[in-house]
Amino acid sequence: MRFYYMNRLCLITVLISIGILGCMGRGTPPIDRIANVEMIITQARENDADQHAPLELKLAGEKMIEAKVLMDNKHYNKARQKAEEALMDATLAESKARAAKAKKLAQEMQDSVETLRREIDRSIQSTTF
Repeated sequence: MRFYYMNRLCLITVLISIGILGCMGRGTPPIDRIANVEMIITQARENDADQHAPLELKLAGEKMIEAKVLMDNKHYNKARQKAEEALMDATLAESKARAAKAKKLAQEMQDSVETLRREIDRSIQSTTF
């Protein structure tokens, strides 16, 4: 009789452990990660990433969609990993777009300085003659 209860207790313990491990394997839905990806993709588009980093932006969007599908299918750990990849791609796209804008602005500033320099030179030459 005692052996029967011990076996039953062991079986219950094993089943509970399997259930807990199964839940742990799924994790929690990466809703916050996907929301972050969507926000970064939006920011990247606002910074003209479509023009300056189209490949990275496309990859980020595709990976975000994959992450959503995985999350809908309750593969939370895989979804989190795919969302992280999408976040990296989106961040890269945004960074490239911002860098391109900064480079363009720096070139415009340099051109303005050069124009002012020429005007000053002309002004000096016209007053000396």
